Amino acid sequence: MLKFYSASNGLVHSKKAMYDCLASALKEQDAQIYEKQLLIVIHSTIGHNFQDLLDAALEKCPNATIAGCTCAGVIGIEGANENMRALAIMIVEPEKDGEFFISSCKNIRGENSYDEAQKMAQELHAKSDKINMIHILASGIDIAADRAIEGIASVFGNDIPVFGGTSSDNTRAISSYQFINNTILERGAIMIGYADPTLSVEMGVHHGNRPIGHSFTVSRSEANRVYELNNETSWYFLMDKLNLPHHSHPGPCIPVAAIAEALPEEFHESYDNQFILRAIVKVDDDGSFYMPVDCPEQTELWLTQRDEQIIFSGLESM
Repeated sequence: MLKFYSASNGLVHSKKAMYDCLASALKEQDAQIYEKQLLIVIHSTIGHNFQDLLDAALEKCPNATIAGCTCAGVIGIEGANENMRALAIMIVEPEKDGEFFISSCKNIRGENSYDEAQKMAQELHAKSDKINMIHILASGIDIAADRAIEGIASVFGNDIPVFGGTSSDNTRAISSYQFINNTILERGAIMIGYADPTLSVEMGVHHGNRPIGHSFTVSRSEANRVYELNNETSWYFLMDKLNLPHHSHPGPCIPVAAIAEALPEEFHESYDNQFILRAIVKVDDDGSFYMPVDCPEQTELWLTQRDEQIIFSGLESM
């Protein structure tokens, strides 16, 4: 059976930030725990020195396996932190060998999302047929997340829980970083397989955006890259709708330019909404943009607007 510990902080010195997180997370444990074969999962905002974080973790826990990625902010029991140097860790302590396994790839993009996820899943499955939960941390700039999940399902079946998320660089969409042991990947992916039958999933889903105006149609696309909306260049079409310059970066536009896609009725209750939210983080020079999932031609999309009342009422219910 796996045990879990966590901590976060906003210390600006990277090694001290890791030392503090480890001490805080493990403060009630015996000193011998630092010598165990732990799993340490790291989430760091983009300003930290990543090598210092890894070096500090392995200095204190020399037998640990390290995984992690960059993010736009962290949320822990200490609260939320979106500073340029924020750090959160989750420590997993196994009861015996064979309760977690790890695989990785150096490069994941929209067009190879299925293949790379499938390869990582196959590597995990070869290590253990007892894996019952998958944790994925992958570059989020142009990944087709639905295809990555399909790649996992092709190996483990459709019923295995998959959780985690995509890493970012504070929505600059230039690059993102993933960590495996003492190595830093750029726009790669990490996959952790947990083999613990006592684990279960508790899930809540909510977003605070409501559709505005009329829908528009994807008129030209390829996989998760959208070239045209209503027969116009896709990003320019959205910017014209918002009275913003065509060269606007997608990061600052997310609060006013997030895209909604209609959900089938059977998912309305579990998702707490009739629409699923899609954030655009990468736009190419030709005005095409990348959705986080495949987006076939003739798909109907809506612009959305944040509604703080919905945000906070949903937070309370979750």
